[in-house]
Amino acid sequence: MDPTKDERNEPDLEDHDLSQKPIAANSFVTYFSTNIKTAHTDILMLLCCFISGLVDSTIYNAYGTFVSMQTGNTIFVGLGSSQGATNTKPYGWAKSLTSIACFFLGCVFWSRFSHLLGPRQRRTLVLSYLLQSLMMILVATLAQTGVVNGRLATMTSDIDWLQEIPVAILSFPAAGQLAGSRALNL
Repeated sequence: MDPTKDERNEPDLEDHDLSQKPIAANSFVTYFSTNIKTAHTDILMLLCCFISGLVDSTIYNAYGTFVSMQTGNTIFVGLGSSQGATNTKPYGWAKSLTSIACFFLGCVFWSRFSHLLGPRQRRTLVLSYLLQSLMMILVATLAQTGVVNGRLATMTSDIDWLQEIPVAILSFPAAGQLAGSRALNL
């Protein structure tokens, strides 16, 4: 018997690498830390474009502005500022300006977020789209519970400032799709 080993039959720690993690946890972390293959990511981005179009059409019907199409919002801001008092909705441009500002802030956030986590890593894209989905669910909850009015036909005033909430929340994650497509070189 080796006199250097403890008599209680404890394993010799020098014989084992303690830095190794269990195989299941290690493979999970490795899977989400690897870069994705970009061969078919264009399909994912086409799906995102379709969803953005559906969201934009819904938001336009509800609030009279876009959350993804900032070109349309730029036109609304320009028309709103040029028409002044002759406009039937003198503050309608404010929603478009809110959307542009939140989209800009989203561009800064999502590009930094992507850069910090690794733009092509699986975890970055999964977490990014998860956060974007949660923001959409939050806006749907606000509209369904009546916190904000989401029916354009029932609005009686030029602008209900509570309507800025869903516009701001949805414009922010719309920029995440732009950052994702840039990270994938699409």
